[in-house]
Amino acid sequence: MAQEQKTVSHAGGQIAFHDVGQGDPLFMLHGSGPGVTAWMNFAGNVPVFAEHFRCIVPDLPGYGNSSPIQGDPFAGTIDAVMALMDALGIARARFIGNSFGGLICARLAADHPDRVDRLTCIGGVGVPVFNPFPYEGIERLAEFVEQPTREQITRWLRSMVYDKAIVTDELVDLRFKSATDPVALETTARSIHARIWRRGRPGWPAPTRCRILPTYPRSRRRFSWRGVAMTG
Repeated sequence: MAQEQKTVSHAGGQIAFHDVGQGDPLFMLHGSGPGVTAWMNFAGNVPVFAEHFRCIVPDLPGYGNSSPIQGDPFAGTIDAVMALMDALGIARARFIGNSFGGLICARLAADHPDRVDRLTCIGGVGVPVFNPFPYEGIERLAEFVEQPTREQITRWLRSMVYDKAIVTDELVDLRFKSATDPVALETTARSIHARIWRRGRPGWPAPTRCRILPTYPRSRRRFSWRGVAMTG
């Protein structure tokens, strides 16, 4: 189900996206792993969701065919997503966010609850309860950023799946070619995952298990959206 991309311009440059299906708008935001693009992340899911929703699947800034941004990757990415919503005349939408895309969805929902109908985060929010931090996927990601080789991206891909057979030579070649594009490599290096991982480098506190502490004040903020968070 190959789909041609469309583009819109915004203050930060250009954002490219796929627009598939009909129905209530559903934004699908990808992660920040090496070589990722919107279609590479969600191509296997879009045909199913497109039977029920209008799926809008953007390359986030600095990935695929979208322009990179400077400064805060969170704020810049949220601005780009909202600019895309405005350009398409969408006041309110449902969101699915994977990894970094889940972080973007969560912050967008917190800052602009009127724009979010429902929200699903996949490995994008929360803390690891049963594993030390940083967990393997983040370690392998940062290792690739520091040494972008085919071997390193293979290690990262294998750390992200249960069935290692999924990581074929064809997949590795495809992701490695995309990941070593200078703009994509710089974007990945600036991603929140790589920056968090550096806490575990020499001179920073060693990884530890996390304790869950109550963080909400007595007067909890009320949101006008419904959602579910799935952490890995």
